[in-house]
Amino acid sequence: MADKIQSVLRLLRLYARMDLNWVMQDFKAALIVVCAEIINNLTAVSGILLLAVRFGGVGGLNTDEILLMLGFFELADGLCYMLFGGFNVLHISRRIGRGQVDHMLIQPRPLIVQLLTEGFMPVSGSGGFLIGILLTMLAWTRLHLEVTLLRLSLLLLYILCHTLLTLGQSFLFGSAAFRTPVASEELSSLILDLNSQLRPFPPVRSAPLADEPVVYGAACRPAGLSAVAGAAGQADRNCTDTSRLYRRCVRAGCGMLLPRGYAALSAIQLQSIQRHGPSKLKGRKTNESKS
Repeated sequence: MADKIQSVLRLLRLYARMDLNWVMQDFKAALIVVCAEIINNLTAVSGILLLAVRFGGVGGLNTDEILLMLGFFELADGLCYMLFGGFNVLHISRRIGRGQVDHMLIQPRPLIVQLLTEGFMPVSGSGGFLIGILLTMLAWTRLHLEVTLLRLSLLLLYILCHTLLTLGQSFLFGSAAFRTPVASEELSSLILDLNSQLRPFPPVRSAPLADEPVVYGAACRPAGLSAVAGAAGQADRNCTDTSRLYRRCVRAGCGMLLPRGYAALSAIQLQSIQRHGPSKLKGRKTNESKS
C-alpha cells in the first residue's frame, strides 16, 4: 500500500514538473492562458453576485452568503479542474472517442493510477482554485465565521462530494462514447459546461424550507445542490447543532437518491437499447432488402 502511494506521489510530482516546464517554456503564452482562465472564472460568478448586491440576496440567501456559496463553487470546481483537467481526464469522452483508452490499457501502470495523476495541473490550472480561496476567505471574514475543526471538516467533505459528483457525471455520460465515438466525443464537455452554468445559481426555496438550504434542490438536480450545500454547511446555524446537521445530511442524502436512481435507470435503458437495437435494425434491413 505504501509503495502504491509513493508511486502516485512520484507521478504527481512528474506531471507538476511537466506543467511548470510548459509555463516556463513560453511564459508569455502561459500568462495569457492563466489570465484568460482567471477572467473566465470571475465572469462566471460576477453575474449572480451583482444580482445579490442589487436585490439584497438571491433565493433566500443574503449577499454575504451568496459570496460564500460562490467562493465554495470556485474552490471546489477549481480544485477538481486542477487535479483532473489536464490531458482530457475530466473530459473522458474525448479519450474514449479517440481510442486513447486502448493506449492506457497497455501501459505498465494501472488504469486508476493513470486517471488519478495524468490530469494534474498545479500551475496552469490553478486559477479557479486560487480565486475560490480568496472568495471563501473574504466571505468568512464578512460573515464573522470562526475557523473551527468542524467547519474545515465540512468544507473538505463538500469538496470531496463535489469532486465525486463531477467525475461521476462526466464518466457516466462520457461512457456513451464507447457506443458512438464520433457523436459522443464532446458529451462530457457538454455535461460539465451545463453543470458549471447551473451551480452558481442557488435554488429558489419556499417559505417552509427557508431555514433548510441543504435539502431543497437535491431531488431536482445535483448541480443545483452542490454549491448551496457547501455554503450552507459552513454557516453558523448549521454547524452549532450536531444532531440538526446530521438530519440535514440524511435528508440531502435521501434527496440524492432520486437523480442517482434516474441515472441508473437511464444506464439500464441504454444497455437495453445497445443490446436489442442493432439486432432489430439488422432484421429491418434484411426485410427491406428481401422486399
